[in-house]
Amino acid sequence: MNNGNAQHDIMALQERRFTEEGVRTGAEALEIVRRAYAKQVMAAAGVDDPRIEAGFAVVRREDFLGPGPWPIVRWFRGHVPTPSDDPVYLNTDVWSGTGPRATSTTASPPCMPC
Repeated sequence: MNNGNAQHDIMALQERRFTEEGVRTGAEALEIVRRAYAKQVMAAAGVDDPRIEAGFAVVRREDFLGPGPWPIVRWFRGHVPTPSDDPVYLNTDVWSGTGPRATSTTASPPCMPC
């Protein structure tokens, strides 16, 4: 079995987004992921303000990093590229950037250095 094909098949499966009505578009799914990420950031920071949460939910993190795939920091592996240029990979607590010595982050505020 070719690992490249297996990885491609897994990625293709991950791209499918289902609801009761059918398949969601990428934009709809990304909106849900952004809202979930905003809730996680708010909970981690101990902040309860719907205006701030709404702000986190609408920020397009990919606009600050340039075209993907993006390098993200993984424990014990250093910088590794995201599996694709899908912005869903930026809506988690990851350190990311535009090069091996990235200075940008999409990590939540509690994880950012002072």
